[in-house]
Amino acid sequence: MTDVEALAAHSPVRAAAKAVRGVRASYPAAALLLSLIAGWPLLHPEFLGGAPGALRSLERLLTLEATGAWPLWVDAEGPLPVVLAWALAKAGAGPLIAIKLVMAIAVVGSALTMYCIAADLWGRRGGLLAALLFVYAPTRLVDLYVRGAVAEALAWLSPPLLLWAGRRAILARSARSAGAAGAAAGGGVLFLLLTHLGVALLALPAVLLFFAWTLLTARRGEKRGAACGRRAVALSGAALAGALLSAALLAHAPRAAAGDPAAFIVFPHQLLSPRWGIGAPAPGPDDAISFDLGLAPTTLTLAAVVLAFWQREGRHAALRLSRRRRAALGFFATLALIATLLTLPPTLPFWSALPGAAALELPWRLLGVAALALAAAGGACGLLSFGRPAGQVALVTFIGVAILAVFPYLQTPEGIFRPPPPGAPLR
Repeated sequence: MTDVEALAAHSPVRAAAKAVRGVRASYPAAALLLSLIAGWPLLHPEFLGGAPGALRSLERLLTLEATGAWPLWVDAEGPLPVVLAWALAKAGAGPLIAIKLVMAIAVVGSALTMYCIAADLWGRRGGLLAALLFVYAPTRLVDLYVRGAVAEALAWLSPPLLLWAGRRAILARSARSAGAAGAAAGGGVLFLLLTHLGVALLALPAVLLFFAWTLLTARRGEKRGAACGRRAVALSGAALAGALLSAALLAHAPRAAAGDPAAFIVFPHQLLSPRWGIGAPAPGPDDAISFDLGLAPTTLTLAAVVLAFWQREGRHAALRLSRRRRAALGFFATLALIATLLTLPPTLPFWSALPGAAALELPWRLLGVAALALAAAGGACGLLSFGRPAGQVALVTFIGVAILAVFPYLQTPEGIFRPPPPGAPLR
């Protein structure tokens, strides 16, 4: 290396570029590391036994290992979680550890995919905050540690990826980057269909609406003629086709008895109730299972909306957002509100009349859509930390509250989660 090359290699510009890359990488790394706390109960040696969904996944895995018969869709659950667990078991993990690893992938993967879309909208700090709000949403922790819904937990990592890839494809500056993002979006739709049809049926319409909203609110310079519209139409068509296909597969799938539709209605006081318990939904306001939306994501979303749309500092909003960012915040806040309202008692006649709704445990599963939207919207509060020491403290406080507020959901009761003894039947 010549003296000139050596000087260039150690130039201040190159050193600054390396520092910037290091800072950029630190935020997704922090999202990854902090999300691992949510996987702490998986280290418990007696975790799996009492969660009915996890037992079904374990039974499907053992059947695959014993017979070699590849699984298809059972009720709404697709074959991908079991096949992934089978591959992990073949790599040396036991069946129980393989199921736990799939659950860990669901936790870490959802943190990274939510970081992608939120960082695109609000920057790296907002991405970090949104990722942790999504991972620590009580609804998602209940899916993992109360219901043992392995397939559902894994499926929810895909919708944020779809939102990010679709937005990138619509607003891409070149055909190559648009094609790569569109391919990622198509893979996300396929992942959903192969993982859980119920989540696909709930998430894909919301994704479709986001694509349409992104096209509608894009700046004139970003639309770049008809190409932007064609991409949005193609992506929306893929999302709509995926939703219709998941509905068709569910309509022909053998399902257990639907039960009472009133068992899946959520009462307003339950939406922010810290009560936590083990059980199944039941008619009335005294369910043992939690329907908590989470104090942290709800409060941060409300704060972001108020600061961006109503609170003023002089001539500007307290939370200064571009037109595009304001539109995205409004979309996710509205989506969270609509999804939440559709779970309340006044909607019971609609859900009772809708075929198959009770079999899918609607409407309370719409809380998953609300959790997704609240996390994405709440991440906008990460913008408050930009360039302000007090804001940095606020960001750390937001993250700490988001994790500590759901600490009860990270407990595994000794009398509930005990694996069956060796040789005993799973049911």
